[in-house]
Amino acid sequence: MQLVLLALLLIGAARAEVAVPPLKHRVTDLTATLDAKQTEWLESRLAEFEAKEGAQLAVLIVPTTQPETIEQFSIRVVEAWKLGHKKVDDGVLLLVAKDDRKLRIEVGYGLEGVLPDATAKRIIAETITPFFKNCEFYAGINAGTTAMMQVINGARLPPPQKITTPPSQPVAEKNCVIVEPLPPPQLSPSQLSSPHLSVSQRGGVFSVIKEELLTAFKNFLLFAVMGLIAILIFPILLLGGIGGGRGVVGGVVGGVVGGGGSFGGGGRAAVRRTFPSHALDAIERAIRETEAKHDGQIRFAAEATLDIKSLRAGKSARERAIEVFSQLRVWDTEHNNGVLIYLLLADRNVEIVADRGIHARLGQETWEAICREMEAAFREGQFEAGMLAGIHAVGEHLVHHFPAHSGKPNEMSDSPVVL
Repeated sequence: MQLVLLALLLIGAARAEVAVPPLKHRVTDLTATLDAKQTEWLESRLAEFEAKEGAQLAVLIVPTTQPETIEQFSIRVVEAWKLGHKKVDDGVLLLVAKDDRKLRIEVGYGLEGVLPDATAKRIIAETITPFFKNCEFYAGINAGTTAMMQVINGARLPPPQKITTPPSQPVAEKNCVIVEPLPPPQLSPSQLSSPHLSVSQRGGVFSVIKEELLTAFKNFLLFAVMGLIAILIFPILLLGGIGGGRGVVGGVVGGVVGGGGSFGGGGRAAVRRTFPSHALDAIERAIRETEAKHDGQIRFAAEATLDIKSLRAGKSARERAIEVFSQLRVWDTEHNNGVLIYLLLADRNVEIVADRGIHARLGQETWEAICREMEAAFREGQFEAGMLAGIHAVGEHLVHHFPAHSGKPNEMSDSPVVL
């Protein structure tokens, strides 16, 4: 009877979930894979990055996540650890399940636009896994975290380098963990044409030919769509536009039709037609002048329209504004009082995204009122005046709640961002 009870207890223990360790350090190794010096070095690098850039990276090495999958366990870890800034969710977890031969990068919502799943998979497959295959766990983790930090700082992944195993030390003879290769990410046509992907990744010569055909077909569709837009909107332009929005319609059409076959370039041209250089200079001066009176930070970003991928996904202007807020790191201020004013020109839609330090004192209704006033000016074609009025309105609230102190550094650029 005692043996039966012991067996049941062992079975129950085997099926129990792995406990999430407390977050005491940025590097937590429950397998003794890293020595003290390696752990100390990784810890110092992650701490330095966090202090300088704001985003928080953490590494967790466990023997296994069983009976859960690594995806399930990683979710429990990030929920318990709460990496990154509150409500910004700009943390990243590198999880290694050594005995399971699995690893995963779990990215917080605030960094998904900067470090998407496809990029995380490339870092695992191209940067970390080759080192793990050679039992170089510290080197793999160091290289992987370095790649993530570089991407968060705005760098693109370098071309993949093939790491070969020396003939004298074949992998099969080593007593190490080989991480199972991940399936290749589903690449879009634009990603397929990226110079940062090697021919071997894309399937060899035949895939290169397929890329060229896809690119040609994509360009054909692009010009066809632009021609259709020009045909549909040309009568509107002849009739003088729609109400007070002629500046928007003219800017968008000029940007798309005259943009050299690129939605990105045309979009920027549309914004710059609406906000010429003297208007952008006036916006920058207004931000600089109001920031001299308070300790907050204001940023202005505008783009003509959402890209095709965002439109297909049904992304709203608000969702895009939050994404830009993260990309521009507006949350990275001493008092959490950064404010982004985002304009989606095609819809004449203004969104204000405020960090928790100032948002908690005002609430959404205050920002909505400022947005509506700016949009009313835009409907009359008063884009520069509407934007300046919005900047001053936001600045007044920051002056009231965060008055300037002497010697305050300017934490962010005042220059407008044209996306």
